Amino acid sequence: MRATWSSIYHEVFIQKKENALSDWRTTMDELLATHQVYSTQPDDIKRLILGLPIMSDYVQVPTIVGDQKEKDGK
Repeated sequence: MRATWSSIYHEVFIQKKENALSDWRTTMDELLATHQVYSTQPDDIKRLILGLPIMSDYVQVPTIVGDQKEKDGK
């Protein structure tokens, strides 16, 4: 991935190749379209916005007190 960003940066900003940005954008759009199954789905977005848990029986701890690694609060 680092090589990809380095390549894009080099072509767009340093070499200033004509159409480099639009070519990169086209490539990214194609990759996103082929991997759409991995994208955040509308139900997940709604759940995240509303702060709902993934599992319906999930119970959130009201508070966490102290360092859980220490015994007797010391």
